[in-house]
Amino acid sequence: MAQQVKKVKFGFKRDDNYRLIPVNGVWGGATARGDIRVDFFYESFTIPNEVTHELTLDNRLGPELGRKPAQDLQRTVLVGMMLTPEQAESIGRWLQEKAIEVRAAKEGREDKGSGSVGVTTH
Repeated sequence: MAQQVKKVKFGFKRDDNYRLIPVNGVWGGATARGDIRVDFFYESFTIPNEVTHELTLDNRLGPELGRKPAQDLQRTVLVGMMLTPEQAESIGRWLQEKAIEVRAAKEGREDKGSGSVGVTTH
């Protein structure tokens, strides 16, 4: 007698508040309760309130002479998340696999992986 294959099908629906967030960094660590907090941010230079340029003899914009305040690097924190250690490990493995797949695709290699496959969290 053939054994029946167990399956589960996941449907995906975006929440009405869904948005794609650009991220190029993370900050966080362990919490007192044993979870892991991660705050995702992006880095950019601050936008000055004022920039002064020299004008050329023919009244064209010349070189920048200064800006106020001086330009600093700023980290804008966009979203924070709490994860169990198991979820963090699982998501970390998934991210590493996707990074390998993307690099392989960019280099034209065959080990491109399986595309947008979900990660199992505990």
